[in-house]
Amino acid sequence: MTSQQLQSEMDRLQEVAVALEARTEDLNDLIEQLAYRLDEAGVSVTAWIDSDVMPGWKFGYAKVGDEWTLAARKSRGGPLPLTNAPRKLRLAAMGRIGELIRILADKSQKFLADVEQAAKITERSIEEV
Repeated sequence: MTSQQLQSEMDRLQEVAVALEARTEDLNDLIEQLAYRLDEAGVSVTAWIDSDVMPGWKFGYAKVGDEWTLAARKSRGGPLPLTNAPRKLRLAAMGRIGELIRILADKSQKFLADVEQAAKITERSIEEV
């Protein structure tokens, strides 16, 4: 490779790297907006989906520190914000966000039914006393 060809490839690499960084920031902004909407909705249920593109990784919704957020984790690891996960995992997660939201809705509905059942049992017990 000549020095001119090398310089041309370096220029192309720099151009692509700048564009990739900008679009990755856009993706992170979208992830943060989705996480905010889930938090504002009061979702406080954990759900995980196995990654089909990064074995050993999961993505989902969980409490990270003191905040509920879209998250990622490696096998046997603690959760981290999805925006800090490998880019490849973030892309896969956004491709399956509808599935995650459905799982969260189903789990929340199940918890609601369980809470309502527990409340009924408690009310009956109080009435009998």
